[in-house]
Amino acid sequence: MEKRFGKILMTVLAGLLLVNCGGGSSGSSGGLQIGGIDRLGVSAGTVTGFGSIFVNGVEFDTDDADFDIDDDDIGSSQDDLDVGDTVIVTFDPDVAGNVALTVFSDEAVEGPIDSIDLATGVLVVV
Repeated sequence: MEKRFGKILMTVLAGLLLVNCGGGSSGSSGGLQIGGIDRLGVSAGTVTGFGSIFVNGVEFDTDDADFDIDDDDIGSSQDDLDVGDTVIVTFDPDVAGNVALTVFSDEAVEGPIDSIDLATGVLVVV
């Protein structure tokens, strides 16, 4: 579990670093536009719909995908996700179509809200 979480965390950090440095890609896989690092088989974004799962408007087949939602990698499923959730999808870019291998989602911030400053847009969570 720790090793898998470490891999996911490193993937997320590497993706964020590349995007923040302008190294992110919006290339294509199977003719579709994918936000994220498609040449490495990683797409990060917002769930925009279901059927399979749509992330950034791109459909991924999730029939055989492993789900890790809110640190529950055993009992998680697509049913634990909602439109608007942020996810990281891994896939094999060398396989035709967009077939998800893993779908990871966890809250970026957890805790009670202490204050909201509407003037600055700062939200304080304790």
